[in-house]
Amino acid sequence: MDAAAKEIKTVFELYDADGSGYVTKDELASALRQLSIVKPTQEEIDRTMQEADVDNDGLIGLVEFAGWSNLIQNPVSRPNFFPYKLLLVSAC
Repeated sequence: MDAAAKEIKTVFELYDADGSGYVTKDELASALRQLSIVKPTQEEIDRTMQEADVDNDGLIGLVEFAGWSNLIQNPVSRPNFFPYKLLLVSAC
């Protein structure tokens, strides 16, 4: 596993509070509220969940999380995407 993959897995584990291997909407909301400098609104949490949960099963797996973190790190392609890049930096 390369350094970037290890970093994503480490951050994923911060979000996955119960260690289930998935991030629920409640875990996402809790992590975003605890780790963000700017507290997200419920609308922003809902939108973030929708963006990250690619298969729409109500859970964010590690692969989905990795894709979501890539969106965060490349915000130019998503001008309306809520900016959580600082969150990833602060969580590491």
